[in-house]
Amino acid sequence: MSNSIWQETLSDFVENVASSKPVPGGGAVAALSACLAAALLKMLMEIAAKDGSNVDPKVAIVETALKQLQNSVEDDIAAFNSFLAARRMPKLTESEKLRRQELLTLSLQHCTEVPLNAVRAALSLVPIAQDLVSLTPDKAISDFGAALSQLDSGLVGLFFTVNLNLRGTASDPSFAAVRAERDHLASEFASARQDLAIAIDQVAQRIGQP
Repeated sequence: MSNSIWQETLSDFVENVASSKPVPGGGAVAALSACLAAALLKMLMEIAAKDGSNVDPKVAIVETALKQLQNSVEDDIAAFNSFLAARRMPKLTESEKLRRQELLTLSLQHCTEVPLNAVRAALSLVPIAQDLVSLTPDKAISDFGAALSQLDSGLVGLFFTVNLNLRGTASDPSFAAVRAERDHLASEFASARQDLAIAIDQVAQRIGQP
């Protein structure tokens, strides 16, 4: 893989996902889904602006989330590579075992923090998506539906990744802060998914989809 996935072709990225390589995996794909949703929302805001809507105050939020999610795709790959490197460390002596465990814990924390940060970025897009329900013209309504579905898919995949990485850490105090943040975001995540489902239904009604 190249130094940056953003320098790869789309075909290269898909082939790497489809391969037996450990990365890019579900976390990176989920972050990419949310990233594509942000890109579509930005496009729709530009269309709304051309139609006379004042969306300027919200453009910065979308642009910030877009950048954060772009970074999250690469960060997820780097974090998991660090975890794999820690697993390969020697463990013959007690000092080697301690050092290996220390790096495993640190890398697993990072593997959890990356998708958690991506969840925060994706959640910031939901209120803007709700506003665009009434601002999106019919000519772009299917694009809006794609943005909503990608955002929902990205959120679900990212939260799956967070929860998987936290499995088995309940008694580990070094993960307490990350677990608390996950728990704090859980209700917002559930509410966001409900809001997205309503918006998706509204898009389907506008399209006339049965």
